[in-house]
Amino acid sequence: MISRRITHTVITMSVFTFLLFTTASAQHLSFNPSVSIPATVNFQVDLQLTTNGVTVQGLDVVFSYDPTIVQLDGVSGGGWLTGSGLDFYLWIDPASSLGFVHVTTALLGMGSSTDGAVLTLDFTALAAGISPLDFVSFDLRDDTNMLLPAATNSIGDQIVIEEAIPNEVWSIGAMKSYWR
Repeated sequence: MISRRITHTVITMSVFTFLLFTTASAQHLSFNPSVSIPATVNFQVDLQLTTNGVTVQGLDVVFSYDPTIVQLDGVSGGGWLTGSGLDFYLWIDPASSLGFVHVTTALLGMGSSTDGAVLTLDFTALAAGISPLDFVSFDLRDDTNMLLPAATNSIGDQIVIEEAIPNEVWSIGAMKSYWR
């Protein structure tokens, strides 16, 4: 009876430890900033990779945005790619539908276990409103081309374009009277 309880306790603790370790070691993709409220018409959002110390070599990702609120002007390699000291591959699918972006990128020769911005996305604000940034699909690979467990935080990532405050035109006399 006691040995059965000990065995049950050991198995429960082992499963809990395994799940805890597996969840903690998963890589994470996120947009940075997660909620972007740009102050200018042209702005950037980074696609951030947290490796949790695991070597990552490649990424294939599809994400969406609202093309009536923002226009995607370009996708370029972020610091994780350009600062690695390695050659890299970056492909943006030209056949992506409006509002969707499909990007494939990889470090050539070896991977990296450092955290950083994989991609830099250049946007232009078109109208006031909220454009969600959602991961449609993603595939993260290590240096042996094995699929890595990854998580995202698609819920809540968004670009908020606020209406501009109109400029007021005041005469010099009106400004002087304001300060009297």
